[in-house]
Amino acid sequence: MSEQLFLVIAHDKQGAEDLRAQHRDAHVAYLKKSHGGVQIDVGGPLTADEKNSAGTFLIVRAADRMSVEQFVAGDPFAAAGIFGSVDIKPCKVTLRS
Repeated sequence: MSEQLFLVIAHDKQGAEDLRAQHRDAHVAYLKKSHGGVQIDVGGPLTADEKNSAGTFLIVRAADRMSVEQFVAGDPFAAAGIFGSVDIKPCKVTLRS
């Protein structure tokens, strides 16, 4: 099976700002590592305002959704209980600048 694109949107739980700050370095290090079947194309924080994040977005390439689910489950933010909800959607890129 060929690779597919997936949009991952992880919304932080309400009041998770301090917990997010405590685990941010581990989260960033995790995203920078190689994850075999999952490749990150682009990603970053969802912003609540100029100072606070409200979640994480990623566009990743993977063979299947299960690989992406396992990748997200291994994120230190997920392990710390920061994510209140995670949406994983197959997607296509049809516009680029």
